[in-house]
Amino acid sequence: MARVVSEHPIVRFTRDVSRVLAFGDFLATDCVTRDIDAAPVWRGVALRNYSVGAWRRLWSWLVEHVEGMITTEELADRFADQLPPQTVDEFLSSLPATQSTTGAPLPAELCLRGADTPLPLNELRVLAVGARRVDELSGRVRDAFLGQRGIELGPEWVGWRLEEARSVPLRDTARRLVHDMVARSQRIALAKARRRPDGSLWLPTRLHERSGLLYRTSQEGRGDVGLRLDQLGTVLATCGVLHRCKQRWSVTAKGEELVA
Repeated sequence: MARVVSEHPIVRFTRDVSRVLAFGDFLATDCVTRDIDAAPVWRGVALRNYSVGAWRRLWSWLVEHVEGMITTEELADRFADQLPPQTVDEFLSSLPATQSTTGAPLPAELCLRGADTPLPLNELRVLAVGARRVDELSGRVRDAFLGQRGIELGPEWVGWRLEEARSVPLRDTARRLVHDMVARSQRIALAKARRRPDGSLWLPTRLHERSGLLYRTSQEGRGDVGLRLDQLGTVLATCGVLHRCKQRWSVTAKGEELVA
């Protein structure tokens, strides 16, 4: 963390440090970070976080578009309407480059989220980029990026789904994903259900299903899952390793001694 701060203009830990962790050659080529065992793990986690955030944003968008009581099929159609009329293969071919000539991850996710296109399309592209990274990453970076292998909605799972549907219209694939997400949300809610003292059942979900119809009780958040970088930066500042001056973080003399 201190080495990243000393070599880059860091104003906000979560935004600026996470980008250095996720993208570029720095972690692998810097004389300090290349010898830190945790560095490749951080890279994998930072890259995985974009896919996790994409699912959160998509789910939040879907819940937001449940108005009154509708069927899952109607919700799937609303998602599909936000996507272009192309095949999955054409969709995958339109994604930005994800790897440099040196093998370092390129900031494709940042480029996609900065595009002026509908949220569902942007986040579906982010998921597809994550799926592509499965075959581009290696070693401890890949292990941290994949986490538990083959789990539902993970990068590998997304890659399998897209690969088997290359000749299928993107909108049809998107509809299938909506059914997957709704079914998964109901399974998780039932697994975490609790019986109240009055005998009624409490379900920890904002999206409910009754007699084949969906309805929501409130909105879902769509923020990224925190990497605790702000908290880590605060701890290091409290310990005298980092210092903030003129809206920018720097490494103190004590911090430089620790990094050397």
